[in-house]
Amino acid sequence: MVAEEAFAFDPFSLEARADPYPAYRQMLEDEAMRLYRNNERGFAAVTRYDDVVGVLRDWATYTSARGVEIDESSGEFGEGVFLQEDPPLHKQLRGVVHSDFSPRAIREQFEGRVKAQADSLLDDLSDSGQPDFGDQVTWRLPTITISELLGLPADDLEWLIDVEERFQRRVIGQVTPPDAATEASHELCDYFSRHLEERRRRPREGLLSKIANATLDGEPIGEAALGLSLIVFTAATDTTSCLLSNALYHLEAHPEQREWLCGNLDHIPAAIEEALRFDSPLQVTKRVTAVDSSLAGTDLPEGTDVYVLYGAANRDQRRFESPDRFDVRREAKRNVAFGEGVHHCIGAPLARLEARILLECVLTRMPGYSLGDGATRFESHMMRGFRRLPVDPSSLAA
Repeated sequence: MVAEEAFAFDPFSLEARADPYPAYRQMLEDEAMRLYRNNERGFAAVTRYDDVVGVLRDWATYTSARGVEIDESSGEFGEGVFLQEDPPLHKQLRGVVHSDFSPRAIREQFEGRVKAQADSLLDDLSDSGQPDFGDQVTWRLPTITISELLGLPADDLEWLIDVEERFQRRVIGQVTPPDAATEASHELCDYFSRHLEERRRRPREGLLSKIANATLDGEPIGEAALGLSLIVFTAATDTTSCLLSNALYHLEAHPEQREWLCGNLDHIPAAIEEALRFDSPLQVTKRVTAVDSSLAGTDLPEGTDVYVLYGAANRDQRRFESPDRFDVRREAKRNVAFGEGVHHCIGAPLARLEARILLECVLTRMPGYSLGDGATRFESHMMRGFRRLPVDPSSLAA
């Protein structure tokens, strides 16, 4: 008789990248794994919605200042990365850009521009001999949008898409980022450093000029401007791209729901929340215990890495009925796809706007789109989405 293998969850594994949800389900249902421990990797993990929310809200116990990446990439951008700071510095840095990401500011500045860009990208997709939502739409739209907000040159778009992909790419099983990712981070730092210095000499329209000339407690922001501008750019591209590709993928996989949504376009915002819940773009983040603490009934010493599994919390049966079912007509409940507490994603209004407008355009112009073979997932330990999402050309006609 063959002994059953012991359960193990490893976010760096091939299994987790392909489909983490069976492992999440086991952890969610087993009381003994309410706080899961991976001794080989040296982390604890929480999966339940209430536990995840509790950790995210308690920044004094579970600090972000010791890194939020689960691999060894934290600190690449130096100071100014507010995601990796606790209050009060976190609030000061976030405050530099907060007003630019308010729902009203985003709507007023980008509603028409995102619609024009989405239509243009879908025109190009329809004219392409090998249409690909991932390569031609879902990666391009967020990069174009955040570049316009920052005030980056339009001619740099192709390079920015390429360098961001190289920067985020991770190798299965490896905790250390590949050399290509490290090189890309240096390229991004050099690029933004040049533009920040230029905008200090000659300010112009765009958020990058605002960051370059900001003050913190009455003093020039200095070197922190680099980390702040980089996190605004990178966080606004990859996670939004994953949201867009996941939504298109799951709507195609559920044609009856897509058909209903085509006749009920006003329900698209709720469908976006379901896409965020069902297949969260950011699956996991990290906190570190700043003091000795107790979590889910287990004592944790100071310095323990705690992995916060957004993707599991959004499938918690205690919070969501039939959580493993994709249902665009589901009664809306707050999910944690964009985090919680002081670190709730500042770019959430922009991501939701881009998703709403793109889905409106796609479902109006090509409601019967069909995905082809060759869908390729984004190579990440923390994010879940598609880099390539080929489309059957014959299905693009309305």
